[in-house]
Amino acid sequence: MMKKLIIYLSLLSAPFIALADYNDVSLTSSAIISVGGMTLNVDGESSVVESIVVSASSFTVNLLENSLFSVTSADRYTLSSDAPIGNITSNQCADVSKLSLSATSTQAVIITPSTTVCSVNIGSGGGGGSSGSGNPSTPVTTTSTGSGGGGGGIVATPTASSATTQTSSTSSLQNQIAALLAQVQLLQAQLGIVSIGSGTGFVFSRNLIVGSTGADVKNLQKVLNSDSDTQIASSGVGSPGNETTYFGSLTRTAIQKFQVKYGIAGPGAPGYGVFGPKTRAKMAEVSKLKGF
Repeated sequence: MMKKLIIYLSLLSAPFIALADYNDVSLTSSAIISVGGMTLNVDGESSVVESIVVSASSFTVNLLENSLFSVTSADRYTLSSDAPIGNITSNQCADVSKLSLSATSTQAVIITPSTTVCSVNIGSGGGGGSSGSGNPSTPVTTTSTGSGGGGGGIVATPTASSATTQTSSTSSLQNQIAALLAQVQLLQAQLGIVSIGSGTGFVFSRNLIVGSTGADVKNLQKVLNSDSDTQIASSGVGSPGNETTYFGSLTRTAIQKFQVKYGIAGPGAPGYGVFGPKTRAKMAEVSKLKGF
């Protein structure tokens, strides 16, 4: 007979470990689960991660619309899922391995950990190799190093189709363009040029959560700071003219103010405080109206 265990994590002061197979877990915060003898940390936005069903070699997480979810292995075990590529915000392998997902609609995602440990071998010596990119549903394990006449590089074993590689390259170019535009705006401000916006608005091509970094985070903060109703801070870090590339708790609070102002979401509603598709679209519209 299937064993069923309902856990209300908001009532606990320490992480809970779900060790038995075939358990149902009602997730309202972070938790620790065991799958096939592997211990994993899982974390989801409150009220939008409905449940987790753990089996012998994998687990299924039920995500509601606009939910965010991540699973981390401190042992750097390889993490893979059947989620569409567009719903995988990152799958990293460094000191830990971490898989992050976002859901644009209600869906169930199967996540399968493997005892294979992901690893990175950093090249040395002459000319630069290049870092490859693969399917974000499975971390890339590097297998060779660059050589030649400059600094060392990392060459990754490709695991994705040419279409996936092209999508990754496009995203990388968009991030570089956003970073260059931010530098141009900063130089214009230093030279005393009043009109520093392009007038076409910012493009936000990905969901952002607490811990996200990048030029698009800084652009997001600029739009929020352009309105006293959604301002991140009145002085210091995050205030107008002191925007950063880090998405922290102050940025999330400002996002919540923005969502309430434009009727996107309110306290207790799914997606409240999440910079998801609806909020991204409205933020891009507002940035254009304000002349960015």
